[in-house]
Amino acid sequence: MSKSILGLFLDPNSAADAMDGLKESGFEQGSFDVLTGTPYPEGAFGEHVPQHRLFRFPAFGAIIGFSASLFLTTATQLAYPLITGGKPILSIFAMLIIMYEMTMLSAVIFSV
Repeated sequence: MSKSILGLFLDPNSAADAMDGLKESGFEQGSFDVLTGTPYPEGAFGEHVPQHRLFRFPAFGAIIGFSASLFLTTATQLAYPLITGGKPILSIFAMLIIMYEMTMLSAVIFSV
């Protein structure tokens, strides 16, 4: 039969000291939980912060989206050249909007 203890603290510093005391007294890391009504960052009370690799999916999607948008805008402007007032065919500033949108779109799609 497991026993439980509930500790209520008014400030986060005393809660962090209590967590340190639990660790020093021999309790394992996964044997206790910290529940707060205030959003503190992970690891604020000394608990283990799990390492994850979720950032790779949106980063990979952003690279793919940026490459695809660069190819799409460049190929479109070269396939249908419209020279207006002596300006260059490849207009970088017009391409930036499409590249930004496709980068963000593909990063969001890859993260879901």
